[in-house]
Amino acid sequence: MIADLINVTIKNQVDSFLTKRAEINEKTDLKTLSDFINALVIVHIRYWKFEDKIEGMDNLLTIGKLKQETNSLFKVQRPELIKSIDKIILDLLRKNYSIENLDCQLELSIVDNLEFIGSPDRFDLLYSDTLSELIDKLVIIQIRRWYLKSSLLDKTTSEKTLKLDIIERKKIPMLVGCLNKLLILIASNKVDFVPINVKFYQGVNK
Repeated sequence: MIADLINVTIKNQVDSFLTKRAEINEKTDLKTLSDFINALVIVHIRYWKFEDKIEGMDNLLTIGKLKQETNSLFKVQRPELIKSIDKIILDLLRKNYSIENLDCQLELSIVDNLEFIGSPDRFDLLYSDTLSELIDKLVIIQIRRWYLKSSLLDKTTSEKTLKLDIIERKKIPMLVGCLNKLLILIASNKVDFVPINVKFYQGVNK
């Protein structure tokens, strides 16, 4: 299913960034769905790194500076990325694209799997999260999964093992299932989906 493709893309990007432990270089020329998801992954990883730096700090000036950077990530970058992700996926689901313009493997895979999309009849019309909110949650949970797996290499505890098991066996499949449900409902015109109304900040967003 399409949600599984998106989840695997997120997992691979998270694993690649965090395993290399290198400075993350942002790509400014974002064009494809993979580009925007990649940028969203970077935003969340940077947020986690800011929180790690702040923990245990006593210098209020340094904490304030780090918090400003964190706020910029979530008040400027993340809302724009979320809007773009919603638009690209909606265009693909509604076949509002030219196949010649698809130069992203994820976009091509989604298009290839549209004909296999399931029936909406087995779903009710209740849904709460938007496409990008679910993708956002998948990014967060995959980062959490990576950190737990990494910490288990240093010290294995029953608590960490249980948390990882819950993430891999319950939380990720639940989010993927919710995303698949929403994709099916949208593609079948069962819901009139409007992209997330992200909060704008005066003097920051245009």
